Amino acid sequence: MSLPHTTRAGLYRIVFRAKSQIASAALPLGITVVGQPHLALTGEGGRLSGEAYAGTSTPLTLVLTNDGSAAAHDISLGAEAPEGWKTHFDPKKLPALAPGQIEKVKLLMTPSARAIAGDYQMSVNANAASGLSDSENFRITVLTSTLWGAVGIGIIAAALLVVVFAVARFGRR
Repeated sequence: MSLPHTTRAGLYRIVFRAKSQIASAALPLGITVVGQPHLALTGEGGRLSGEAYAGTSTPLTLVLTNDGSAAAHDISLGAEAPEGWKTHFDPKKLPALAPGQIEKVKLLMTPSARAIAGDYQMSVNANAASGLSDSENFRITVLTSTLWGAVGIGIIAAALLVVVFAVARFGRR
């Protein structure tokens, strides 16, 4: 017999009855449900994506939930990010998460300064002392500065102005 993971811990009393035409009997029993934690990790609002600029620290809010029936203890958070990225959790460890409790955790991620614009995958995990764990993959879109694009457009515009001015001043010969 299997109980749902949301069954509350406690003592449950059950009475088994048997009856025939001649006799009847009742056997009272007690079942102790210990309870079990169940971790769920996701992004704020259920989002599993984010944006970051190359070389710049960007926060990502994670939501850790214990939707089990017992507390989860000594929870540590970690991330597997692309090479050259830095990650920092605030807090990095949680002493306990009670049943039904929700905890928001900040993840500061810094893509490599040499990262090319595009989508990257980062795996974030939560591990409890009891061996319980959950992980989620996040898609991070890395953006790069548009400063050099604006400088290029400015140079092209200046060159066009010089040509237009030269043709207007000196005319065609």
